[in-house]
Amino acid sequence: MALVKDISLRILLATFYVFSVLFHRRVNEFIDIFYRKFSFETTNRFFIYSLILPFIAVVLFFFLYNVKSFRKSLSYLAIVLIPVAVYYPLFFVSNVEFVHYVQYAFISFLLLKISGNIWYSFSTSIILGVIDEAYQYFVLYAGRPSVYLDYNDMLLNIHGVITGIIIFLILSPPQTYRKGDIVKGSEIT
Repeated sequence: MALVKDISLRILLATFYVFSVLFHRRVNEFIDIFYRKFSFETTNRFFIYSLILPFIAVVLFFFLYNVKSFRKSLSYLAIVLIPVAVYYPLFFVSNVEFVHYVQYAFISFLLLKISGNIWYSFSTSIILGVIDEAYQYFVLYAGRPSVYLDYNDMLLNIHGVITGIIIFLILSPPQTYRKGDIVKGSEIT
């Protein structure tokens, strides 16, 4: 059963990533319809109410639901939300940019669930984010003078990765090891 769950998570992760990279242009074209049909402000409000606020509500729920230590939870919450408060006025051209944050939180969460290794999840998620942005720059929008390699999106990706890892750590029960357990090839004495 664990093998089926592991394979299912791997398929979900691969499908999600491939879909988000390969269908990026189509999703942008769909979103552009909203910007043309409605005003920029109306579309931005739509995205804040449909994407940003629900994500923050879910994160807050997980923090409050899994409070082991109130002080520790507040520090985790600060690590997650303070950078978002800083990023929002500096890097968000449009509220739809928040999708990077959610996307890479999900990717790093799944990678950590699959691998159990924080550094592997962190580095692989960041590499996937760089590949995503490079693909957009060099392939999807190549030759367009208004397109640039978007470091804002990379920062949002990185913070999303950190958020996904923190959410995973909060949801995971603490691990206890007994004498004689083997952890990553070394025996605990």
